[in-house]
Amino acid sequence: MTRIARRTGRGAGLCRRRALFVAALALVAATCASCKADQKLQTESLRPASARWNEMGVRALETGRVSEALVHFQEARKMAEESHDRKGMARCESNLGSAYESLGQAQEAEQHYETALRLSLEEGDVEGQLRSLNNLGNVKSATGRPNAALDDYKKALELSTSSGIRVLEPVLLNNIGVAYRKSGEPARGIQYLTAALEKNTAEDDQEGIASNLTNLGAAHEALGETSLALDAYERGLAIDEKIGNLDGQAVNLNHLAVLREAQRDYERSLDYYTRAFKLNSGMGNPRRSCKDQEGMRRVARLLGVPQPTEDP
Repeated sequence: MTRIARRTGRGAGLCRRRALFVAALALVAATCASCKADQKLQTESLRPASARWNEMGVRALETGRVSEALVHFQEARKMAEESHDRKGMARCESNLGSAYESLGQAQEAEQHYETALRLSLEEGDVEGQLRSLNNLGNVKSATGRPNAALDDYKKALELSTSSGIRVLEPVLLNNIGVAYRKSGEPARGIQYLTAALEKNTAEDDQEGIASNLTNLGAAHEALGETSLALDAYERGLAIDEKIGNLDGQAVNLNHLAVLREAQRDYERSLDYYTRAFKLNSGMGNPRRSCKDQEGMRRVARLLGVPQPTEDP
């Protein structure tokens, strides 16, 4: 990777021959043309190399090797820049944002997403703009700025409609629904979440459907509509179990445990807390597993049964 970049740098340095005066001009021009052709070939070779490093980063990020992913994305970004591949640069910036977001470094993530958006705008890359706006919205929503997130999501939704590129439309509708709930308008959020659910159902996107149901459950819960919330969480849980989405299962189980505890249905609540605790412990989510364990102990005391052990 670095070796290719250095070769390009040396190639550029070969064209400094000015002391040969007029008689050598033809030779100088021919040499420079050769260098330029060589540079072009080397530059073009960097693009697939950048794509390969980017793909390696994606695989590392998907398997939880975030630090490794960062190295890959940074190298891919450097190669994309050296090959003047601005779309590739935007792609790498977006992925760097995702890696920093995975590390909980929201400020760094937001900066990379903003750079990705700027590059996508400069290149007229509509799909890149859509993804960057959605990612920016996600960071702002996660850091307590739902109204700012709504601005980004709505810009993306409008662009999706005007461009006809609708690949992210269900995701954007879902995220707008979540942001409205977070901003204190859960009823309005349900409208967007229902629209997202309809689109994902039409496409038979099971993962999308499960996500919509979980978020609908949270919106109904915010409105005090417990029976509707329980139904949504249970349906989301069933789909997550079918497709093997452990994180989705853990989230739904925790929500169900909390609602059943509030209903004084302590036996079912303890079962849900215990299952969520095992999943979160197995996935290495200490903050969430700690909350599950607190719920387990609290409900166990109410039931008068032995306290759960530390071992999942």
